[in-house]
Amino acid sequence: MDTNALTREDRALLHHRLVDGSQIWRGGLDMLEARYRLRGRSTPETIELACTLAEPPYLHWELTYTRATELVSYTYATLPQAPELDPDQLAAVERILQQEGELWLSPPSGSFQVLSLSDGLAALERCRGHGRGQEPAVRHTRFVDRLALIYLLDDARRDVELCVWVDLERERIAGVEWPNFPVPICGRWYPAEEIAQIERTLREEGDFGVYGDVRDGLRALMRHAKVSISSSENRWHVGVHPPNHHGHTLHVDIDRTTGAITCCSAGHALPLDIDEVEPLIEDPEELV
Repeated sequence: MDTNALTREDRALLHHRLVDGSQIWRGGLDMLEARYRLRGRSTPETIELACTLAEPPYLHWELTYTRATELVSYTYATLPQAPELDPDQLAAVERILQQEGELWLSPPSGSFQVLSLSDGLAALERCRGHGRGQEPAVRHTRFVDRLALIYLLDDARRDVELCVWVDLERERIAGVEWPNFPVPICGRWYPAEEIAQIERTLREEGDFGVYGDVRDGLRALMRHAKVSISSSENRWHVGVHPPNHHGHTLHVDIDRTTGAITCCSAGHALPLDIDEVEPLIEDPEELV
């Protein structure tokens, strides 16, 4: 961070104001410094931070703390100052997406899904994730650090809903993110090698007797059940749920290094009967 621009007092003031705000700011200025290149500016009225991601998707936000109101505000993301993809690069991206064939995604909104890339760039519209815009997204491209970046924006909000970046030299998808400031929305893309390891483990170790058998793999499971995948630092967490929320459930934890199953639990889901739920307020007129 450009420490010459902000005094120690201004840094402390901004840090504590962020920490005292919502949960997404709980890391305060330390969290921003770890994720962004920051450039600070202080005036009698405001403390301003220019926040730029040093890695994909290379987006930029402007944060402003107003001293009089003690409020923090920030702009929508702006794209990096870099050239757009030329026709040859765009054609290469289209070809690479089609070669990859599919994306395994846990989008921010919606269930775990396998997105077909048979129609290349057009397919990305189906995983925008925010669920904000009803109109088709506006596509922008950039070429940064040998990566081809595809951005989908909500035209009305000018908000970046999705970024996919492709390594043109290695001819592979290198990342997928649903951008958000100060931290990305909690969706995740699972590269093919991770899915292959999860599939291999389920096929080799997925017979749990009366509790369930998942040896047919993820694709077979997704034909008759709802499948969820999430990840932590050391494990993948695979859940199998009945499609109508009534029936057998199974959860499996897989070690990301060894591929071994470290935990398995099973249960039974029952639908919620609204008629049997007691109201929190017996007489709504009491609130009037």
